[in-house]
This record gives sequence, C-alpha cells and structure tokens, in this order.
Amino acid sequence: ELLDWADHDVSALLGISTDDTLTMINPDNTPAYIEQAGQGVWRLYRIEGDTVILQPYPVLLARTLDGHAAFMLVTDWILRRALPGALPPWLHQGLVEYVGEDGVHLNNYMAEFRTGDKDVLLSPPLIDAILARGVDPDENVDRENFRRACYSAFLMVWQLVEYEGGLQPLQDFLAQAAAGADLDEAARLAWGMDLATLAGLVDPAVSGEPAGGRIPARKPHVQP
Repeated sequence: ELLDWADHDVSALLGISTDDTLTMINPDNTPAYIEQAGQGVWRLYRIEGDTVILQPYPVLLARTLDGHAAFMLVTDWILRRALPGALPPWLHQGLVEYVGEDGVHLNNYMAEFRTGDKDVLLSPPLIDAILARGVDPDENVDRENFRRACYSAFLMVWQLVEYEGGLQPLQDFLAQAAAGADLDEAARLAWGMDLATLAGLVDPAVSGEPAGGRIPARKPHVQP
C-alpha cells in the first residue's frame, strides 16, 4: 500500500510514470539483506533489472526510514523506466533523495564526517564518479562516499527547485526527456542552459549548504 501511494504521488510530482512491474524481495533480517544485496545498510535497496532487494521493513520502520525508502525506490524506478536515456548521476540520485525527503537524514549523517576543516560537500564530477562506480569493497569508504555524494546531489536538486524556477521546469525537462529528446536540448528548453552548465550553477562545493537552519524535516508518506 505504501509503495502504491508513493507511485501515485511520485508520478504526479515528476510528471512521468511507468507501467512496468517491479518485483520486490524483502529479506527477513539485516544479515540476509547484506548478503543478498551485496551492500551495506546505508544503501536502503538495490535494483537489478525488474527486481529490487529492499531492507527488511521492520528495520526501516525502526529507523523511521520506511516512507523515505518507499518514495526513493519508486522515484528511482520511474526514472529508470520512463526515460529512454540515463540522467547524469547527480541529477538522478538528487531527485531520488529530494522526492524521498531524505535531506534531514543526510544532513544528520554528515556530522560523522565533519572533522576539522574537512568539507563534506562534493563537486558534480566527483558525485558522478562515486555514484557511477557502485559499491566500494571497503565498507567505511563506501559508506562515507555514498552518503556524501547523496547529500551533495540532494542539495543540487534542492537548489534547482528552490532557486531555478520551481518544479515546472524540472517537469518540463523530464517530459521532454521521456519523449526521447536530447538531454542537453531538453535542459536548454527548461532552464536555458545545457546540463553541464546547470550542474555548475548548482555546484554544492561552490554554493555551500543552505543558511538559516536545517532543511525542514518531513516524511513523504505523511500528509502535512
């Protein structure tokens, strides 16, 4: 039921949808999830073809991540299936995190990595490289890199929506992309620039984190 709700809301929010069927595997416990998915619990699910391995629901519920995981998973699936070509990793993952309202969790995760003068934010090329590379065999490296890349990608899409016209140009871009348009041309029609220029415009390593307090805490499956 939660996934059906997420599918309805995400399709309306993005303006694109898919009729394809996704088969879900929900292991009984965390060790089984780690073994079957081949990744740590900081990655909430793994999509392979038409199948997704999702962390045990009771675990997600206990971590208050059940709604976030559902909306993130559905967003990920729709972007994979509704678009004929892959988005840049920063934009794909940024949309997954933004629609899944995962910003507060990601910001909290950054506390572990804010040591000394270390900047947790990454540039778009580094975000893309980390996300495209997949799971790092070193668990500590994978956890830090993945969470920092996801947080940085989230901030890019957050800036895109907050300061570059709201949801409408994003929906226009996705509609053009779903219709088979060249992604750079679709970006020019939506924002007046190609994707590389757009990425530079919302580069979190340059613009930094939002000022004035935390990103508002929300649960995507709980109506305001």
